[in-house]
Amino acid sequence: MASAMGVITLGGALSPAFKRQEPGRWARLGPLDSFVPEAPRKVDLEVPIKDGWMESVQAKSVWVVKGQSGEFTVYNARCTHLGCIVDWKTEKREPFSAHHWKGPAFYSPCHAGVFDINGVVLGGPPPRPLDTLESRVDRGELWCKYQDYVVGVPGKRPV
Repeated sequence: MASAMGVITLGGALSPAFKRQEPGRWARLGPLDSFVPEAPRKVDLEVPIKDGWMESVQAKSVWVVKGQSGEFTVYNARCTHLGCIVDWKTEKREPFSAHHWKGPAFYSPCHAGVFDINGVVLGGPPPRPLDTLESRVDRGELWCKYQDYVVGVPGKRPV
């Protein structure tokens, strides 16, 4: 009887350590009218992370692109090559002079990856386009389901 109670107690105490966190967390990005068409905007988030008993908050970033007809695309801000945070530049900058791309683009500081406004790879070693995130509109606000993906591989796989 005592050993059965011990197993039940031990199972209850250890279960949080073996429970997997639900992939993706919904995060508020802002009011719809705060996004300008064809002008990507970086939004910084705090994403709660639960690992067993430990809970913490991690800083993450996304890029929001509003299309001319009002549709939204939300990108994970991590470069798909090594996970560096990409930045939107309206013109070509010196560190990226090896690329022939002269227009606005997302640039990665890691090995000079370049992506167009649609997330398509224009140059450098990124193995796939920028990772898109699920998004929704709720009461005039844009939300996204934040998720990280494995970097350095051709296919989009959740971490």
